[in-house]
Amino acid sequence: MKNNNMLKLLMEAYQRVVVATGLLLPAGGIAFLMLTTDPSRRFALHGFHEIAITIAVLMSAFIALVACESYRRDKSAFVRFVALAYLGFAVVYTPHGVLTRMSDHNMMLFVVFGPVSRLIMSAYLFAGLFHLSKPQRDGSNGNASWWPHIVFFIAVASVLYVLLSMNIGARPIHIKEIESIALVISCLALLRMWWLPYRSPLMWFHILAQFLFAQASLAFILSAPWNALWWFAHAISATGFVTLGYAVTRIYMGTQSLATVYDTITLHNILDKIVEHSPVGILVLDEKLNVVRRNHMMENMLDHGSGNTDLAGILFNHLGIDGSALSEALRDSPVATRRFEMNRADGKHFYEARITKLNESQARGFICILIDMSESRNAEEVIRKLNESLEREVIERTAANKELESFCYTVSHDLRSPLRAMEGFSRLIEEDHASGLNEEGKRYLSNVRDNSRRMGRLIDDLLAFSRLGRKPLQTSDVNMESLVKEVLNELMTDGAAARFDVKLGDLPRGHGDMAPLKQVWTNLLSNAMKFSAKNSQPAIEVSGHSNDTENIYCVKDNGAGFDMKYYDKLFGVFQRLHGQNEFEGTGVGLAIVQRVVTRHGGRVWAESKEGEGATFYFSLPKSLQ
Repeated sequence: MKNNNMLKLLMEAYQRVVVATGLLLPAGGIAFLMLTTDPSRRFALHGFHEIAITIAVLMSAFIALVACESYRRDKSAFVRFVALAYLGFAVVYTPHGVLTRMSDHNMMLFVVFGPVSRLIMSAYLFAGLFHLSKPQRDGSNGNASWWPHIVFFIAVASVLYVLLSMNIGARPIHIKEIESIALVISCLALLRMWWLPYRSPLMWFHILAQFLFAQASLAFILSAPWNALWWFAHAISATGFVTLGYAVTRIYMGTQSLATVYDTITLHNILDKIVEHSPVGILVLDEKLNVVRRNHMMENMLDHGSGNTDLAGILFNHLGIDGSALSEALRDSPVATRRFEMNRADGKHFYEARITKLNESQARGFICILIDMSESRNAEEVIRKLNESLEREVIERTAANKELESFCYTVSHDLRSPLRAMEGFSRLIEEDHASGLNEEGKRYLSNVRDNSRRMGRLIDDLLAFSRLGRKPLQTSDVNMESLVKEVLNELMTDGAAARFDVKLGDLPRGHGDMAPLKQVWTNLLSNAMKFSAKNSQPAIEVSGHSNDTENIYCVKDNGAGFDMKYYDKLFGVFQRLHGQNEFEGTGVGLAIVQRVVTRHGGRVWAESKEGEGATFYFSLPKSLQ
């Protein structure tokens, strides 16, 4: 194991040495040329220089074009500065190639465009680093904000050309100062990029290119036009452009965006916040089960003030597994799930651990997700107890229903026979012995017969009410208008039809069991007729309407009405708001209405003023589930 660790350290050291050597190779070349070549010896290859400058300009323009297209997609402020940096370089560097053949009689006009273009590129790239991971906020649509910078680049190139054509300014010392400023800015940009917390692959290429540009600026400072070091500086700069151009092309072809890889800082910051503020515990382990990352929730769930910081040990101790057992559990399944209980200072907690294995080339280990199931476990326990309670209630209700059925059977058979006997013998006495009875006796017999019949109706209504909850609903579409007309035809005798003013409005079609719904209409309409019969001009109005979820029906009369303070008794069984001597009835009709409508998933309510009539409403859902 120690030998493996030593080999790994040696390999990492070797990689660093190779990278450092590659990065410093241009600096070594600069030193070599300064020591071995004659700085006064010049190689004025005008044609080759024009080709080299053309390639550099085209390469920088290509990078600017790709960055510009990426900016149009994602509006990243940093990507916009990248596009402007290389666009500015291309615009200002172009005269350096165009004026190549003027170098013999105006060297400053030929040379100055090089350091100025590199200064502009370095300055824009450095400024862009301060906008990394930020969206563009200038309100532009992707086109308008480019023109001021393009005009600035053209103006710089034009002013330099005019001044140097007139031999004004730009002595050699000034050119060296401009190049030195570009070098300093490049170094600052390198430091800025190096201290970023995260660097994407494209950012690494950007660092490499910037490092090459900085060494190119150094070579230009130490060289003279046309000498060997001057040509080597061009080669270093060209290498930077080729490197960055290749990276930009590969990245853009793969993602259609440079911001998605340049701005990985945003992604990593978001992921860090997600991990840290996640409602579940997260523990990342390496292959040796050493903790690489953990969030606050994991610490709180496993440690909880105990002072034990070995979270992996606590977790695997409760899971009852070790590293080999964990790998074995994940051999055939991508996720291993285990549940365990843990006693903490604040009580017993139930946890579910989900562990998955990382097999990435640069990341191997395990991710453990710990979920506190205590609330759901407690909820399950509550639900279990509720189910047990409901089962007991169902058993009790079933027993009660059986007792009710037995009672109804007794009522329908045992009580009906005495009632029929009472009514029959009373009728025989009244028919056969009427001559022997005085008026008082006849009245008594009449009361006995009336109450026997009333008791029979009461038993019938009670049986009808008790049967409502036992028979399943046979639902179908119901034409309410036809059903109401049928009920009115049955209730209205010839005399009643002439006396009552009945208005039947449009009624929406309903959905339910037709037989019980017919009973609802019968009870409501018969009540309306009964309580408005004493009015000199009795009127009944039937109407309905629909909303998004239900159909609402209404029966309105101009009868006796009732006092709303007794509303809570209105739909109760055997509850009557009027005396028997005023209006006959058993007090079961509205209870039946409420039972039927409630079984259909609807509701019943009423409005009234005593002496001004009553309005009864009931609703039915548009469809029964």
